[in-house]
Amino acid sequence: MPRPHVTLAALIAPLLIALASAQANAGEVRGKVVQLLCPTWRALEVRCPIRALQTTIDVVMIAVDGQTSRQTVASDRRGRFRLRLSPGYYVVAARPPDLGMSSMPAEFTVASSPVNLTLIITNPVYRAGFDP
Repeated sequence: MPRPHVTLAALIAPLLIALASAQANAGEVRGKVVQLLCPTWRALEVRCPIRALQTTIDVVMIAVDGQTSRQTVASDRRGRFRLRLSPGYYVVAARPPDLGMSSMPAEFTVASSPVNLTLIITNPVYRAGFDP
């Protein structure tokens, strides 16, 4: 009875394909920018509606020695963005479209797996009793 012949290449090929796929996604950052549609102080009390926001996102890489490098990326009409980054530690923030709005920055480390983010723009905090 003949024995099945399996080559080393046949055993290694699936591993190489899996490794190549993981490396193809390494450094990939995907995200979405959303705006809260209620005053910030109410966002904690009620379910606040959101909308996608087209804006510019600032991306800063902070090296171990304190050196920084900066780049920007734009989100589309649906608030989505995608970029490729080198391994390292990053801080990103979406630019608010209007004065008085603020952005909640996100911190993350790029390693071997993709990063998914949601960046939030908040409306100004209004004084209690004043809700335009």
